[in-house]
This record gives sequence, C-alpha cells and structure tokens, in this order.
Amino acid sequence: MKLMTGLGMSYLQTDDSFPEWRYGPENEYQEEIRQLKAEIAKLKICLDESKQREEIARKVIDDKNREIEKLKLNDYEPRCE
Repeated sequence: MKLMTGLGMSYLQTDDSFPEWRYGPENEYQEEIRQLKAEIAKLKICLDESKQREEIARKVIDDKNREIEKLKLNDYEPRCE
C-alpha cells in the first residue's frame, strides 16, 4: 500500500490498485449495477430451471418413444392363436 495523491485528493492505493475512497462517478452507478446484477442472477436461476424442465421433458419424451417402439414391436410379432 502506498499513499497516492492526484487532483487534490489523497487515497491509499492497495495491491489491486482500487482506491479505498468510495465516492465520485463510480458510486453514482453502484445501485444500478447492483440491480442489474440481481436481475442477471434471477435470469440465471430461470435459465437453470428451464434447463431442468427441458431435461425432464426430454426424459419423458424418450420414455414415451420407447413405449411406442415396444408397442410397435408387439404388433409385428407373430401371434399364436
């Protein structure tokens, strides 16, 4: 950490070079950024849920298709009557 001065303001520069003071243009958008990140998180959850529903639907479809194939095979087997 070292003390940085510039434009009449002093702040401590950390190893990641992020000023420790929390004001100015960066802060004007923090709430909007937070809201957008929250919306992104909600959309990711919806996407995950959609993927899960899609997987379930695919499994059900596959099961139904297997059932259809079994029924078709039963129709083609010669019957001993």
